[in-house]
Amino acid sequence: MVEPFDSAGAAMFRTTLAELGFTIGGFAKFMIRNGDCRPASNIKRRLRRMATGEVHVSGEMHVILGMLRNGRARAVRRDAEMQECPPPTNEEACRDMD
Repeated sequence: MVEPFDSAGAAMFRTTLAELGFTIGGFAKFMIRNGDCRPASNIKRRLRRMATGEVHVSGEMHVILGMLRNGRARAVRRDAEMQECPPPTNEEACRDMD
């Protein structure tokens, strides 16, 4: 077994994938659907190596994970706001038009 090269980055990578609900295979499929043209086996191998700390988590991967995490947080906030403010009833909408 290779000694972890970047254990802190690997821990962050695994934690963020779990927060987003991805497995390594699922995240590889996501990357392919979103334009990564490398073979799936290469993507999975690289992701596994990042998850174990054999290689650094790249800057690009930090950006991708950050964007996904921010997008998820934004969607959760938007959903919470929508639940707090129910849509107006027809009577309220008619009163607003007067």
